[in-house]
Amino acid sequence: MKECLICVDAGGTKTEVVGFTLDGKEIAKHIGGSGNFAFDAKTAVKNIFSAVETVYEEIKNDYEPLIIQMGISGYGAYKDKEGLIHQFQSYFNTTVHIVDDARLALYSILKDQHDEGVLILAGTGSACFGIKGEESLLIGGWGHLLGDEGSAHHLVLQTFKLMITDEDEGRPARPIAIKMLEHLGLDNTFDLKQYVYGHTKAEVASNSQYINELAEQGDEDAIKLLVQSGHYLAKHVELMVQRLALKEDVIIGCQGSFILNSKTVKEAFKEKVYSFNPQAIIHDKPERPVVGAYYLGLRHINKGVS
Repeated sequence: MKECLICVDAGGTKTEVVGFTLDGKEIAKHIGGSGNFAFDAKTAVKNIFSAVETVYEEIKNDYEPLIIQMGISGYGAYKDKEGLIHQFQSYFNTTVHIVDDARLALYSILKDQHDEGVLILAGTGSACFGIKGEESLLIGGWGHLLGDEGSAHHLVLQTFKLMITDEDEGRPARPIAIKMLEHLGLDNTFDLKQYVYGHTKAEVASNSQYINELAEQGDEDAIKLLVQSGHYLAKHVELMVQRLALKEDVIIGCQGSFILNSKTVKEAFKEKVYSFNPQAIIHDKPERPVVGAYYLGLRHINKGVS
């Protein structure tokens, strides 16, 4: 019987499960429900198990899975890790490895060629993940109440704070304030309080797209705020390089809609990174994280062989 890997990328929106041959050919795929342990771990486990089972049933007559490699959002805070691994291993009768989903995204860039690198995550929230050999480190990722600098949510709050400061100090409303209030359908700056506390983090963060549009139209405040976001993210990378003593031509991957979809943020980030590490290799066209699961799983298999 031929050999394969079953690879899992479980996040807040969906769970992607793919069967790969040892040489990287995709043989089966299934998209399941949310697999984020931070929101609802019980439902996440059910969704992940169901998605893996679907792929397993499709390939089991022709392929033997040597490993199930998973990356699960929120896995670091999950309490019963051993029980979860045992559940999957006993049912599917194969080796199971589970890591946080950020590690998958990084290995999708490092593939099986490099042993150190940095991943910057910037979507609704932000974080920076790095590895060097067996050592790994997370910088940022504190959540919107404690940090998340360089994220979409943080950008919108910084814009609101700029508007609030002008109001408190009696300055005339600047163009970005007038346009933002119109965009939100609010009458005045005081209505921001009700808006922020009456909407979810994701809903607030979605306004970053409008701020990006204003920057593209030449709004100076929008441009400054987006550039600042890029610099926040670059600072995370700088700290990572220093703390892990990474090489000069370190590989840096970008993941998340905020940095990938904003030209201003991306360019500011790159410019700042190159200012302290001119030989850095920045990847801003990422593979699917599930591909990282393939490369990470392949490393485990090769270690087992050796």
